[in-house]
Amino acid sequence: MPFQKFDVKMPSLDVSRIKGDYVEQYGDTFTSYFVKDVDYVLSEFSKILDFTILPDFYFYVEVTKEGAGPHIDESKTSLNYYFEGCEAETLFWTTKNDDSGFLCQNQINKQSQVKTYFEHELISIGSFCAEANSLYLLDISKIHSVKKRSVHNVRRILRFLWDKNHFDEISSSIKIKK
Repeated sequence: MPFQKFDVKMPSLDVSRIKGDYVEQYGDTFTSYFVKDVDYVLSEFSKILDFTILPDFYFYVEVTKEGAGPHIDESKTSLNYYFEGCEAETLFWTTKNDDSGFLCQNQINKQSQVKTYFEHELISIGSFCAEANSLYLLDISKIHSVKKRSVHNVRRILRFLWDKNHFDEISSSIKIKK
């Protein structure tokens, strides 16, 4: 599976110390912000996890409206802490025929390396619905999307990103503290 749930009891996090300045937006549904206090975040997460490979980036993200269509991110791996899951489903996909579902002409952000896909050209290979205060490792080098059940709720996520480290490498490098 291109995702892994970590069964841990998350510490209570102060969002006012996390949500920083605006970074970028994809379409009108996915907005990223810098993490204001990375030391605070690492200190809180060190209570439950040991990172042997530190993330390259830390972002606070809000997903609004219907979610995010099928895409592949610029980074390879993401550890997502869901403040609120909003009953949204994260789906992973494969293409029916090579890369035929790729929409390079319809990329939302032309400076980005994010590839977008037509859903009707894809086959679902797995999914999950993140609950509030849950933690998932995602292989975001694979095609994935987010479908929200309610366009009125905002899905809030703290993301740890690795640009060059693959999912399996990061999965085996994160140690859960007992």
